[in-house]
Amino acid sequence: MAGVVLWRVFATRDHDHARFEMDFWGLSYLNALKQVMASNPDRITKFYHSTNALLAINRVALSAADQGRIQQVECDEAEFVLTTFRQERQGYPELEAYHAIEVDGAKILAVYRKTPMGK
Repeated sequence: MAGVVLWRVFATRDHDHARFEMDFWGLSYLNALKQVMASNPDRITKFYHSTNALLAINRVALSAADQGRIQQVECDEAEFVLTTFRQERQGYPELEAYHAIEVDGAKILAVYRKTPMGK
């Protein structure tokens, strides 16, 4: 019980750490990938995320067809940029917000669109 109380005190003081703890397993990432793929059917979709492991891990949970449509590229080539706010604590304010997942009012994941659909 003391550990929970100490974590809550720490998490309240350190909001970025709290965001991480709200989605420790990265389940929101899969939700975001599914949403982007569903709204962009039947075409290759280019993604960038600075933590490539999250993209690779969650990609295998998609259908084989969707897995084949995902291209993992560098940021300057990407159509969609994902962040869990672990490295990019402010996100990408210069890009168009496309999709976000919030827990208790805190964004734990955001998807930004860099190029118009179909380009």
